[in-house]
Amino acid sequence: MGKKSYSEITITEVVEKAKLGRATFYRNFEALDDVLRMKSDETFNELYEYLLEYYKTNIYEDKNLTPIFLKPFLRFWYVKSSPIELLIKANRLDIMNESFTNMFKLFLHHIDKSHAIIWSHLDYFIAIRSGMAINILIQWIKNDKNVPPDDLADLIVKQMKESFKLNLLL
Repeated sequence: MGKKSYSEITITEVVEKAKLGRATFYRNFEALDDVLRMKSDETFNELYEYLLEYYKTNIYEDKNLTPIFLKPFLRFWYVKSSPIELLIKANRLDIMNESFTNMFKLFLHHIDKSHAIIWSHLDYFIAIRSGMAINILIQWIKNDKNVPPDDLADLIVKQMKESFKLNLLL
């Protein structure tokens, strides 16, 4: 994908480059999209492990609140964005969104179950967070990660707070 667009890549080229037979490819994948999906899932699984480790080693003042997600999320992608860049380039944001949603569902098992608003309509909670996180990530990557991860996380939180204040005034 570094040399040609995703839509121009054939399975024949992939198996030749990987030095595999077509039968081996089709034993593991049904289509080329499955390769992207596998790589995306692998990367989001790495993010999941990173987030778990991050929350084990970082202490928060209020144990009842969901820890801030953006800083570790952006820190991870600051150094591991190439799979996301390829998905953006291939115009396969659906694959990225699916991988993120699956990872986030796993991650939610580690969050305090007493927050009824989260658990009563979990599908909306996930849709809101995945939509925001994915779109922030896409824009940041398109901007060549021009803002350091922690600064961007702080900026987003400030913007969200201002947005809520404006909504109260309207």
